[in-house]
Amino acid sequence: ISYSIGQALGIERNIDPYANVVNQVVESNGIEMKLTEVIIDKDELIFSTITRTDKPVQWLNFDYEIFINGKKMRHYSASGTGGPIDHSQTDFSTVYNVDISDIDTMGELDIKIVLKNLTYNLGDHTSEKAKGKWKFEFAASGSELTANSHTLALDYEFYIEDAKYTLEEFRYNPVNQKIYGKVQDQPTHPYEIDLRGWDNLGNQVEFYLSRISNGDLTFNYNNFDRDLANGITSLTLTPYAAKLPEDSGKTSDDWQQVGEEFTIYLE
Repeated sequence: ISYSIGQALGIERNIDPYANVVNQVVESNGIEMKLTEVIIDKDELIFSTITRTDKPVQWLNFDYEIFINGKKMRHYSASGTGGPIDHSQTDFSTVYNVDISDIDTMGELDIKIVLKNLTYNLGDHTSEKAKGKWKFEFAASGSELTANSHTLALDYEFYIEDAKYTLEEFRYNPVNQKIYGKVQDQPTHPYEIDLRGWDNLGNQVEFYLSRISNGDLTFNYNNFDRDLANGITSLTLTPYAAKLPEDSGKTSDDWQQVGEEFTIYLE
């Protein structure tokens, strides 16, 4: 089974030079799991899997444990996405982005990922569980991607209710484009926040709030429509926010501009 981590992430440009190829296959309880590739990007571990099932599935997820240099990761945040690779819906790709900001990622890392307890979504609100354990051990490095990463200092503020949001840094490379910042006195109600605008070539761009932890913010570039264009020299953005309804947690359509336009000039 072949499906690259770039395809799983929806990245059009070639990121093969920054991926650590693992391609280990483990079978447990009759289910075959393949860990294909891993990317280390400073404070983030990205890993891609392919699960071969014996029936078509709409969605699947699993529990996992991660050990880096013998240390078990605890209290980390993560996000994931996935989908069937082909029309058979029996080969399912999953990619997870795991925060590893507490780990020194310089040099080569010894990594162990243990996947377990699959849950299948078969459609029509039907799900099945499958016990099992899939263990992968390997060494990986993020040095190539670090060498191709750039960081720019930012100094921009906006407010939602009485909460002060400060954007402090833009970090970008061929895999990730992120804006980091902090929030003081978080709002009483949760908000979805986007930074929307254009690059200097006229392409529409958007960063979404992907993480809040202990006052630290991370906005990720949304590559749903396209990669961030090569050769751009600036990004002009404006913050927008929508309050999340208390009952459903679904995004509201009532987006409001919450700050002035600002421009990031790329070196």
